[in-house]
Amino acid sequence: MKLLNYKKTIFGTLLLLFFFALSFIYTMDGGEVHEQVRFVYDKEGKIIGVPPMPPSKDYPLGTDLDGRDNLSLLIDGIKYTLLVAVGVSFFRVLLGAIVGLFVSVWIPASKPFFKALFLPFQYIPSLLLGIVLMSPVALFYSGIPIKNLITYQIIVLVIIGIPTVLFYTAEFVEEIKKKDFILSSYIMGGRNLHILVKHILPNLKPHIPLLAVQQMLQTLQVMMYLGVFGLYLGGPRPSAIMHTKPEKFSSMTSELAGLNGQNFWVIRWAPWIVVSSILGIFLIILIVNMMKKEIEDQLNDSKIVLPSRSKRYWKHSKRTVTMQHVPVSTDSFQMAPAGVDLGTRKEKHESLSFSSTINENLKFYINKMVINNQKFTPLTEKYRVKLILGLSTVFVIIISVVSISQGGFLIGEEKTKQAVTNEKPTNKFNKFESVPVLYQANVKVDIEHYTLSGDVNIKTTNDTGQVQEVIYFHLYPNQFREKLTDENWVNLLGDQPVQGWIDIKDVRVEDEETDFTVNGTILEIPLKSWNVNEVKNIKISFDLQVPSNNGSFSFDERAMWLSNWLPVQAVFDENGWNKDPYYPFGDTFYSETANYELNVEVPKGYWVVTSGNDEHMAKNHGSSESFQVRATNVRDFAMSILSNKYKNIRSEVNGINVYTWFTNVDNEELAVSNHQTAVAAISFFSNLYGEYPHQQFDVVRIGDFSNGFAFPGLIQSPGYMFQKSSPTGFRDIPGKAAYQWWGSIIGSNKVKEPWVNAILSDYATKRFMEIYQPGSVQEVKTSDVLAIIQPWEDKEIYLSSPIDKFKDINSYYDLLYFKGPQMFSELEKAIGREKMDPILKNYYERYQNVNGSGEELIDSFVEVLGPEVREYFNKWLNDGMTTFEIKKE
Repeated sequence: MKLLNYKKTIFGTLLLLFFFALSFIYTMDGGEVHEQVRFVYDKEGKIIGVPPMPPSKDYPLGTDLDGRDNLSLLIDGIKYTLLVAVGVSFFRVLLGAIVGLFVSVWIPASKPFFKALFLPFQYIPSLLLGIVLMSPVALFYSGIPIKNLITYQIIVLVIIGIPTVLFYTAEFVEEIKKKDFILSSYIMGGRNLHILVKHILPNLKPHIPLLAVQQMLQTLQVMMYLGVFGLYLGGPRPSAIMHTKPEKFSSMTSELAGLNGQNFWVIRWAPWIVVSSILGIFLIILIVNMMKKEIEDQLNDSKIVLPSRSKRYWKHSKRTVTMQHVPVSTDSFQMAPAGVDLGTRKEKHESLSFSSTINENLKFYINKMVINNQKFTPLTEKYRVKLILGLSTVFVIIISVVSISQGGFLIGEEKTKQAVTNEKPTNKFNKFESVPVLYQANVKVDIEHYTLSGDVNIKTTNDTGQVQEVIYFHLYPNQFREKLTDENWVNLLGDQPVQGWIDIKDVRVEDEETDFTVNGTILEIPLKSWNVNEVKNIKISFDLQVPSNNGSFSFDERAMWLSNWLPVQAVFDENGWNKDPYYPFGDTFYSETANYELNVEVPKGYWVVTSGNDEHMAKNHGSSESFQVRATNVRDFAMSILSNKYKNIRSEVNGINVYTWFTNVDNEELAVSNHQTAVAAISFFSNLYGEYPHQQFDVVRIGDFSNGFAFPGLIQSPGYMFQKSSPTGFRDIPGKAAYQWWGSIIGSNKVKEPWVNAILSDYATKRFMEIYQPGSVQEVKTSDVLAIIQPWEDKEIYLSSPIDKFKDINSYYDLLYFKGPQMFSELEKAIGREKMDPILKNYYERYQNVNGSGEELIDSFVEVLGPEVREYFNKWLNDGMTTFEIKKE
């Protein structure tokens, strides 16, 4: 095979290597972290665009729905597409050829068996096989590490293509074994290995490159179709694409087929998002197809390789004879050297080259496996390339013209609707005189079945100010007893969660068996008479089945993470007993601080991490061991059961032990970075707002794509943060650390007033980010926020609305995390941080370990700034925005 005859193939190979090297170097230079651009401003600072933005000078291919540069995504993802396509085709050809040669040369009698075995592959499309085999693990979160998942997907792609190569190789060997020189070699005593090495392999070798590029094309095609069905290489990312309803998830690796699949549905209104990835994979296919065409042309002119009859000259020399192949029947053909008269039969049959015959067989078997293969009228390569490039250019021009003419997603004018309400935003919900409830629990953990069993003794004081005839407890695990089909729950938990629940076996009051009623997530226990300030001892025995989902209460093969799992007493305030349900978004748990003493028995080798101080006294019991846990003044007690696949990093800051727990398959450098962020956050917020009252703070890595949450002394961080760096990941830990001050140490009624803790936590996070990652904080203008939240306020959904008024996560997110922090930012600009920080510090010191209210937070500002600031808050919390000016004395 002369290399000069394969100029296009060499050029195409070098071009693909260039693309791969470019993508690889780009990644090494930090290209994996795609900057998200939320707004585009003109020279006057006015917002002129939001994602997705059409092609422009700054973004030649535009941005996607998350505000990420499509060109950046294209460069980053191309290496994965090339690696998979080349790797899969290599292993298909290698394994298929080896098996095909072995079957045809050594065990030809088994060929019918293999044909029967792989018969389904000839009738079932490769796409369908790929969907069936990949869906259980790649369509949604399965807890499988990304490297293992990609390996499995590659194996599937290899397996579904092996039959094609196997059948072609077997047919090739069958055809060539009928040749005279093969028959002569067998007659002269040639062994199978000799026939294979001297005769078959030299003739098969020129066809291997063609097989490889054919398989590469078929792999690219199947990957594209799998992407349309949401089966991305490496699986989906944990966070949904912005403003998608129902939620859609993007590819973890951003490879080109995945980009096509995640974005194809926006082709009508944001076509540039799809075009960028389509052009990328289309270019790869064009290059590979060019290589395939040249290899086919060379094979059509190739000659059969015959062994040299003399060994005196060149030990491994070969001579070639041009052959003509004349089909004499449907089952056999006759072969003779060029120039030999074959009589009248030669005139009756078309002369074919041997390579042409084999090439036709190759096309026949390849086409069987290619999905929806169609025949087109052949064009010369020159005109085919010109036609493709011409159509692509016209397509891009049309897209650009349409985008510019329609203004893309430009905002033509600002809405100026003004608010007309002056109603007060909140009511009081706090209760100062509460006496902490004491929970004393004995729990045994069954790791094999993901269950817990035990009992909890509850010592509670009637601090309601009135005689009570009944007491209520929340049983939050029962929310997962039935399959949740509501769209908001599906978005939170994933497509295929596994149910979980808590069964109450027995209730005793003052050691007397008592009737009880369970209604969903509420346990009602009647009391004969519970007088004011009287202490009751209640014992509840239970069995708990841990659910499996993408939430904060779940498990995987390495750990269990348990949130809001114990029965917890409902809060009694001015509104009576608060028996609110479990909502799918937001922090919907309204509780008082309490004290916990737990004895937890786990299998040997497991570790218990809780909201308390984890300086455990472990007691061994053969195959299990017990851990003693104490936690004081915490609400929403959380616990994680970690296997020996976890390890930790420990630091001390301001007398607080900070631990970061991660698995042995995680990126240790990222784990160290996350740990340093947690240490810095605890130190920063302690100095800014007040001391952190607990002795320990744990960062626990949970499922790869789980939605982590924050609890007293413990925060859950999704596994992807420990595997791949991301800007959102850097914000996740300080945001949950800020929650320790504003959602845990200070409580609030997060059902009636979700804005209180959410806004304070987000504002504090922004303050941290400005110092530790200043480039990540973009100043947002009030007009920009108004454009985002006005549609919700038009529907009478306000910042001050209770949680049940928010219909989905979009309204909740836009109001609480756009308008809310902006309210504090604008106030900070007006009064300065020299006034802002002392006010919040005073509020923190005053309301530690109790539930504060929105009105009491506003009162803290009124004390310093005067009554005018109340009007400022009322305006922002309801319909509209305003500014604040300090009154001059």
